[in-house]
Order: sequence, then C-alpha cells, then structure tokens
Amino acid sequence: MAFLNEDEKKKTIGGSGGAFIGGGSSQGATTGVKDAPTASGNFTNIQNYLTANEGSDAAMGEAAKAQVGASYGEAEGAQNALANEASSSIQSGTPVVDQNTISGIANWQPSNYGQQINSLSRGQTSTYNPVSVTPPPAVAYTGPTSYNQLSGAQGVESSAQRAEERVGLTNNQAGVSELLRGAYANPNYTSGEGNLDAFLTGSGAGGQQQLAQARQQFGDIQQKKGNLYSGIMGQIGTAQNQVADVNNQYDAARTARGDELNQGLENARLKGQEYKANLANEKRKAREVEQNSGYIPGQLMLPTGDVPAIPKGNTGRSSRRTPRAGGASVGGLNTAIPLAHGGKIPYYGIQEILRRKNNEC
Repeated sequence: MAFLNEDEKKKTIGGSGGAFIGGGSSQGATTGVKDAPTASGNFTNIQNYLTANEGSDAAMGEAAKAQVGASYGEAEGAQNALANEASSSIQSGTPVVDQNTISGIANWQPSNYGQQINSLSRGQTSTYNPVSVTPPPAVAYTGPTSYNQLSGAQGVESSAQRAEERVGLTNNQAGVSELLRGAYANPNYTSGEGNLDAFLTGSGAGGQQQLAQARQQFGDIQQKKGNLYSGIMGQIGTAQNQVADVNNQYDAARTARGDELNQGLENARLKGQEYKANLANEKRKAREVEQNSGYIPGQLMLPTGDVPAIPKGNTGRSSRRTPRAGGASVGGLNTAIPLAHGGKIPYYGIQEILRRKNNEC
C-alpha cells in the first residue's frame, strides 16, 4: 500500500476500473481513495510507481507488523485461558488435609481398651496385644496429569503456530505482501500491488525497522508456550506432592495415636506389676509379724494357766483345776496337750476339749 502526502496523487500501474493503491485504513494508516487515471495518464511504469510512493515504507511496515501483533495477541489470549483452566482443574483435583479426619484419628481407641487398662493395672493380666489404629482411606489426586489433557491445549498449539508463521512472513517479500493484503482486506487490492508495496516496505529504512521490530517483539510465542507448559506440569507435580503430604499427615496422626494407646497399655502393665509386688511385700511382712508374735495362721491362741470353767449341762456347776505339768486342764478335763507355742493352746485343741467335755455331761 502506497502512502503519499495530501498534495500527491495516488498512482496506479496500467489497469483501469478504479483500482486502489492500498485498501483502506488499517492499524493507524490513512489511505486516500481516488479514481484511477486513464491508461494515458502519468506514471504508467513500475519505476514511476515506486518513485511516486517513495517514503511510504514505514507506514506499510507498521501495517504488516500490526498483522503479526494481532496473531501474537490471539496466541497470548489462548495461553492465558489455558493457564486459568489448568489452575482451576488442578486445584479442584487436589484434596487438602481434612481436620475432621485428623481429629477422628486422635480420638480413636478400641472398644475394649478401658477394660484392658483395668485388667493390666490390677495385675489380673500381664500381657496385651499392641493396638493398630485403622488408617483412613487414602486420598488421591484427580486433576489433569498433563497440559495436553486440558481442553484449551489445542487452541494454544494452533494459535502459537499461526503467530510464529506470521513472524516468518516478515522475512521475505511474498510474506510481507500477504501481511499487507491481510491488513487492507480489500478485494480490489491485487497481488501485483501487494508485491510492489512489499518491495517498497523492504527497501526503505522505515519499513525494515518495523519488520525487525515485529520479529523482535513477537518472535517468542513458542518460548512462551513452552514456559506455560512447563509451569502447568510444575503445578501438577506440586499438587501430586501435596496429596502425598496429606496421606503422610494422616499416617503420622495414626502412628502417633497408636503409640499413645500402646504407651497407655504399657503403663498399666507396669502399674499392675508394681501392684502385685506391693501386695506380695505386704503379705511377707504380715507373715513376719505373725512368726515373731508366735501366732500360727488359722489358729486361735489362749493364754496358759487356768482356763475358765466350762459348765456341765444346766446345773450351773463349775470347777477350776490346775493343769498337770506338761499338759492343760480345761473345765476339769485333763487334755495332756503340751503347752507349745509360748504356752498358748491351739484353737483346734479347745474345740476338741469342748467336744469331749460335752460328751461327759
């Protein structure tokens, strides 16, 4: 597309029928539209056309650059949409720690745990089976495992490819011509005119500068796409690690609770051992006291010497007799039982004496 000052005329090459030099305004470029001159008019050869449009290369280069930028913007939009989709899908598929589950583990215990504690602490039992806390169901990551599983991935690929191709068009005359035809979008803008405008664009310093800027500003779309894919895969990896951490926290809570319950059982067992040891010690001390006092367990001791008279029948008679040497006399009955155990009479001896005395009555 050729751009001239307002006081210059738009030129055509040969042809007739109202052909345009340029195709209307695009990306800030202003194009005048005038009736084409007749074949006998001025500038009917290519050199004259180029001379007449000299200086318009920068404007045409800017129009071509805008076409590249438009495709680049579409590719960036597709990439941004994919990034948002990835974040949402990954987040929704990543479980987090459930504090209710943690609390349930911390408060769990077997149904017979209290009974075991009581039996162990009283010494009734001395062994126990270690407690194993039932683990909660493992959580799993349910989000995407790759960027290409996302619905927007195909759009990212196609738009990035198109943007890259548009950048490549700035490297040759045919490509610039295609960009200019896209910029002007005028059906009357012929390929021949496009080629001449492309030649002008690539020949002038201003046009060359605009095309170089297009390559510099918009040439990184594939790199951006790669960075996006790497970022998504990194998010997926982080989410999967987070899920593993959730399960690890549940396992840690389960282990801690099991240790706590088993420590309670062990403490009860030690308490039961201490209880039994104390009980045995008390019994030993009691036996020592009995032995030192002359008491024989299971027997009732009476003092030596005279014993109370035992009535005979219902007569109310009583008598007191002195025991023979080496024996005891109870109620007048000579038992001939040695006064052992410190001069005390065993309980079973008294019972026998009473039985015999009653038989005499």
